[in-house]
Amino acid sequence: MNRRSFITGVAGATFVAGFDPITRRWVEADAETAATEPIPALDGALVRADSRTDEGFIVQRHPWVVLRPGSVDDIARMVRFCRRHSIPVAAHGAGHSMFGQSLVDSGVIVETQGIATIHAIHADHADVDAGVLWKDLITAAFAQGVTPPVYTGYTALTVGGTLSVGGVGVTPRKGVQVQWVRRLQVVTGEGHVVWCSPSSNSELFEGALAGVGQLGIITRAVVDLEPARPRVTQWTLEYADPTVFFRDFETVLDRGELEVSYGQVITTPTGGPAPWIFQVQLAKYHGQDEVPDAGHLLRGLSDTRDHLKTVEWAYLDFVLRIDAKIEGLKALGRWTGVPHPWVDVFLPGQKAAGFFTDTFSRLAYDDLGAVGYSVVFAVKRSLLTRQYFAVPESTTDWIFLFDLLTAAPAAGPNTEFVAAKLARNRGIYERARDIGGTLYPISAVEMRPPDWAHQYGPRYQDFAALKKKHDPASILTPSLHMF
Repeated sequence: MNRRSFITGVAGATFVAGFDPITRRWVEADAETAATEPIPALDGALVRADSRTDEGFIVQRHPWVVLRPGSVDDIARMVRFCRRHSIPVAAHGAGHSMFGQSLVDSGVIVETQGIATIHAIHADHADVDAGVLWKDLITAAFAQGVTPPVYTGYTALTVGGTLSVGGVGVTPRKGVQVQWVRRLQVVTGEGHVVWCSPSSNSELFEGALAGVGQLGIITRAVVDLEPARPRVTQWTLEYADPTVFFRDFETVLDRGELEVSYGQVITTPTGGPAPWIFQVQLAKYHGQDEVPDAGHLLRGLSDTRDHLKTVEWAYLDFVLRIDAKIEGLKALGRWTGVPHPWVDVFLPGQKAAGFFTDTFSRLAYDDLGAVGYSVVFAVKRSLLTRQYFAVPESTTDWIFLFDLLTAAPAAGPNTEFVAAKLARNRGIYERARDIGGTLYPISAVEMRPPDWAHQYGPRYQDFAALKKKHDPASILTPSLHMF
């Protein structure tokens, strides 16, 4: 894409021509002064930016400018420029963090969806730009009979975004998305474009995967694929007792007979003193004419069997079903602009059931709300080998990600509601930390260097050393307050 065609497609934007290092202000086109340092030549555009938010709709940042890149070289050029002038930079993909993690004040936001090419799909891997949405990769791959081994519940997320945090999915025996990466292209904090893998520039590879943008901006990835089955049968099992719910969930996990298994909690339509419906969501992949044996797969479980729901799906419809629900909420005005003070914590397997039950005994109806819900994902601990994916040790085979996905009652600031839920989130995080848990860093929880030092343990100093090596000016992703 050339610069002229790119700019033609950016309607109504105010373009930036340079930076004045004396006043520390960006200078618009036709307003340059003698002190103005011109921005690098770009294939895309650098434009003025108003305040920005993310899917949390809680934190607003005021970047000076937004880079809408036309190429990876654009990102590298602007990072070098920003390093020279100590200007903070943050990569912003789909913006699915909840507390401003992908935003920056008085700096540059890089809109990575500007680089969104699927370069190749093969029988066992795909080569994609970081701005590609997972739903688009999944759709394109399925057309060739393959699929990513791990996909998140909501798939309108960028490849670079989930690889920067971990990418937890609904297939517990497959690990997480960062385990299924062969190579990465990264723009470091020095503005270098570097390819890395387990055998080449391996420390950058490890530091970029789940490294929350501290060492560089992921711009391209080669990710694994596997054969896809055409059909999925899904079962929803309901429970009134959280202890029984969690026991059955662990039973299904240990059997290992189903590809998809996770827990979910929704609110009853009327609220009330016991407003929760606990669900175990299960699914089996199968061929076009095959019928899974539900009697065998669900044997011995203690759900309220007359509430059992069974749905057969085409594979793509199943994988994209959460996307369809969220699009429906957006159409009803129940998503965009509605604060989402979410909290997500990893728990050691031996402590998870007790933590879950205790937490729900403390919650009220508005801790989820009419359209919020809670999810519990399981991941086999032995599969998790990424060095900076901060997860707990476990004396069982499993760790669990407990997500409390709160939605405010309406669009707007909801100031008191949000403040109360942020305090709740901090309490949940601290209780999880005290039993050996860690925070999934998309959460609406304020973290500071001592929190991160506790999260990473002995690896914190190693990570800090990598930060100094690859981002010596410390300009990348400052909103996390990691160092």
